[in-house]
Amino acid sequence: MFKYSRQACFFAVSIFLFIFVNGAYAGNKDVKTIDELKTVVEKLISENQKQSAIISNLEIRLKKLENNKDAVEWVSNGKPTEASPQEALDRAISEIDSQKASNQKPAGAKQISFTAPAKAAASQNLIDISYSVMGTAGWSDKKNNELSTLFNGGHDPNQRGFNLNASEFSLSGAVDPYFRGEAHIVYVPRGVELEEAFLTTTKLPDNLQLKLGYFLNEFGRNNPTHPHSWNFIDKPIIASRIFGADGFRSEGMRLSWLVPVKWYSELYLGLQNANSESAASFLSGKVDPESSDKFANTAFDLGVGGRPLVYNDTRSIADLARFIRWENSFALNNSTTAKLGFSGLFGPNSSGADGKTNIFGADIVLKWRPEKNFRGWPYLVFEGEFMKRKYAADGFSDQANGISLPSDNLNDSGYYMQLVKGFKYGWASAIRYEKASGSGESIGGRSSDIYRADRTRFAPVLIYYPSEFSRMRLQYNYDRSDCLPSGKANSYWFCYEIMYGSHPAHKF
Repeated sequence: MFKYSRQACFFAVSIFLFIFVNGAYAGNKDVKTIDELKTVVEKLISENQKQSAIISNLEIRLKKLENNKDAVEWVSNGKPTEASPQEALDRAISEIDSQKASNQKPAGAKQISFTAPAKAAASQNLIDISYSVMGTAGWSDKKNNELSTLFNGGHDPNQRGFNLNASEFSLSGAVDPYFRGEAHIVYVPRGVELEEAFLTTTKLPDNLQLKLGYFLNEFGRNNPTHPHSWNFIDKPIIASRIFGADGFRSEGMRLSWLVPVKWYSELYLGLQNANSESAASFLSGKVDPESSDKFANTAFDLGVGGRPLVYNDTRSIADLARFIRWENSFALNNSTTAKLGFSGLFGPNSSGADGKTNIFGADIVLKWRPEKNFRGWPYLVFEGEFMKRKYAADGFSDQANGISLPSDNLNDSGYYMQLVKGFKYGWASAIRYEKASGSGESIGGRSSDIYRADRTRFAPVLIYYPSEFSRMRLQYNYDRSDCLPSGKANSYWFCYEIMYGSHPAHKF
């Protein structure tokens, strides 16, 4: 309150001096001059009251922001996205500065602007465009043909020297009051591919949202995310093993419901085509039912376990991939937030008419950030995810080539755990441990199957952000795999990444 009193005193002294200096002339003026002076004083008092109200409003909002550690911003579709306290503070100050400028503009005065004028409503930009590039340079004690067995993700570095991990062009924005749209097109050395193209509703009642198009399935933490949002350079082993090089994505629909409870709780139900070329655990993209050797390019040379691929038609909903997920987020205290998720994905597989795949997963995230921080630093984030796949392979018989395989259950499971610490503004370090294993024999033995052999990996990484639009990472990988002649490998990678434009916000 001291600053308000000081302003009041200054204002009172100014009024007193104004009246004193002009007092000698007051007696010589008529009543009209006195009335004009009163009008000026009233205007000055009014302007001072407005300024005091603005300052008071700013102080209240500052206190609210300081008490809200996460400064979580709720977007129009009812989903939380991350916004640091500093970002929220910058927005609040900008809004109040605009209000202050508007209130201080004298009646009839011409306003001088030193910034570009705002666009008219009819010409406002309704689409955000962004472009990102991620590349690596590095070396390994294994040759390139062995590296391809260790790095199975479609955007992983997999050769000595230089790698272009991804070059992504993204479009997003409002279609109309009822829909938003997103499209992500990626260039990699093997060609151009559509990563996602979908729309989401914004006006459905009862906290519902519908998603339609070609999109990454929202199973767990890793599958629905793009490489530029990862802390580590490469895809987790179990994620690429179960969902293939580029993750499970396909045409379909997803309905989500924001449960009306006191904490954040959301339920997802979805249907997607099981015959997508990115559906490695399902029908694997068979494209020609009349030919036994024409299949789309998938992460696997054959089916899971090296079993032959058999064409299956889509006859009912049971031949689609069915998806369910439930996630919840809680504030444990003023500095810590937790999120738990459980996922399930079910559908037919390409081993035969009776082949079925069931995938289950659980994930957890713990985020700590002190109430007093500088643009989000320091922070500490723990993330872990577990996945298990039961691939019920149908029996296979090819009398012409003398091949006969009994039905079998091929089970694969694994997890990763990682800890990320932002220790200084612009700097972070992280460490990840992961393991993958399984049961049920592959053709030729599971230990020789690069997609099913027992594996572990340990990886530390150092991260530096020169700005909000660039990032550099230095990562070391220590791998152990039954597929390697020596059983182990050491790899070193330096990754650079830049982004232009405005990219859609990432979820918590």
